[in-house]
Amino acid sequence: MPSVSTGTNGSSRGSLLPASVLALLVGAIYLAFPARLYFGEGFKWALSEPANTGGLFRFFHPHHLLYNPLGYLVHQLVTLVRPGISPMISFRLLDTIAGLGGVVVFHGLVRRLWRREWLAGITAAGFAFSWGFWSHCINVEVYPVSVFFLVLGFSLAARAVREPVSGPRVWIALGLAAGASALFHQSNVLFLAVPLVAALGYPGGRRTGLQLLCRFFIPVYAALTVLPYLAVMLHLGFRRPDQALTWLFLYGHQADTYLGTDPSVVFHALVSFGRMLLLPSSYTVPSALPLVPPLILLSLKWLAALLLGLLLLAGTLRARHLSRNCVRCLGLAAALAVPYVLFFTFWDPGGYFFWLPLGIPFWLAAGCSAAALSPGPLSRAGVPVLGLAVLALFAANLAGGILQFVLNQM
Repeated sequence: MPSVSTGTNGSSRGSLLPASVLALLVGAIYLAFPARLYFGEGFKWALSEPANTGGLFRFFHPHHLLYNPLGYLVHQLVTLVRPGISPMISFRLLDTIAGLGGVVVFHGLVRRLWRREWLAGITAAGFAFSWGFWSHCINVEVYPVSVFFLVLGFSLAARAVREPVSGPRVWIALGLAAGASALFHQSNVLFLAVPLVAALGYPGGRRTGLQLLCRFFIPVYAALTVLPYLAVMLHLGFRRPDQALTWLFLYGHQADTYLGTDPSVVFHALVSFGRMLLLPSSYTVPSALPLVPPLILLSLKWLAALLLGLLLLAGTLRARHLSRNCVRCLGLAAALAVPYVLFFTFWDPGGYFFWLPLGIPFWLAAGCSAAALSPGPLSRAGVPVLGLAVLALFAANLAGGILQFVLNQM
C-alpha cells in the first residue's frame, strides 16, 4: 500500500530557507499589528516588580513561576536601548518573540514529517494565525512562552519515536523543554503523557524507551521543576509545608470559582476550542474594520470551519495511507490532547486561552489529513483546500478581531 513519504533529513541549507521565509512573514505580520487594547491580566503581570505593590508574592506567581521574572529581565534589557519605555511593550515583545519561535519550531516538525514545503508552510501558518495563539502573541499574557516550550517538547518527542532510534541527548532535551513549559505555566504538567507515550512507542523497544525515560527524562524534568520552586518558596519565607502548599496550589483553593460541574461545561469547552481557532462573535465590532460587513466575517469563519472539517473527515477515511512516522506523531498528538481536554473541560471551561496547546495536535491532524489524500483522485486537493481554509481563517481573525486590539487603546 503506498504511503506518504516522510523522507530523510535534508541539508541544513535546504531547510533554512523555508523556515527563514516563514519567520520573516509571520514576524512581519505580528509586528505590524501590535495590540494596544491589552488583556486585563497583562497589566498585572507587566507591572509586577519586586518593589511594587504585592511584592514578591505577585512577582513569583505559583502558576507561571518564571514568566514575570523573564519579562522583567527583558524589560531591563529593552530600557538600555529605550529608557522609559512602558513595561507593557517589553512584555509584548517577549510574547511576540516566543510565539514566533513556536511557529518556526512547529514548521520544522511538520516539514521533517512530510518533506513537502507548501504543506508544511500552510500548516504552520494555520497554527500561527489561529485566533487564540495570534491574539496572545501580540498582547501581554503568559501563554506564548509556555506554548513555545510545549511545541519544542512535542517536536523532541516526535524525534524520539522516529526511525532511526534516538539516543539519550534527545530525552535530556525533552526533559528540559517539558520542565520549562511547566515553569511558565503549571498546567503543563499535563504534557507528561507525551514522553510516556513516546517511551512506550519507542522504535528501539518499549523496555529501552522506558529506560531512557527513567534514566534521563525524569531526573532532568524533576530537577528543573522542583529546584526553582523550592528556591522561591524559601525566598518567600515559607517555613511550614502548609504555607508552601497553600501558595503552590493557589487556584486550587478557589475551586468553587473555576471548577465546572454541570452538564453545560461540555458546551463551554467546545466553544473554547472553537475560540482557540476562530475569533468569537463578541470581538467582532464595526469600529475594528467598518469596510467589512458582519455577514462577510461570518461567512469567512464558516468557510474556514467547513473546509477544515471536511479535510479532517477525508483524512480520517484515508488514514491507512499515512506513513508509520505520521501515525506515531499523531499518537503523540492524542497523548497531548486527551489530558488537556479532560482537565480543561471541567476547569474554567470558558477560558479559551487554556486550549492554546490544542493548536499543536489540531494543525498536525489537519496537515496529516491533507497529506493522506495523496495518492488518490484527490491527491492535488489537500494542499489547496487547507490553504483556502487558512486564508479564510486569517482574514476573519484579522478583520474581525486583531484590528480591534490595534485600533483601540486602553
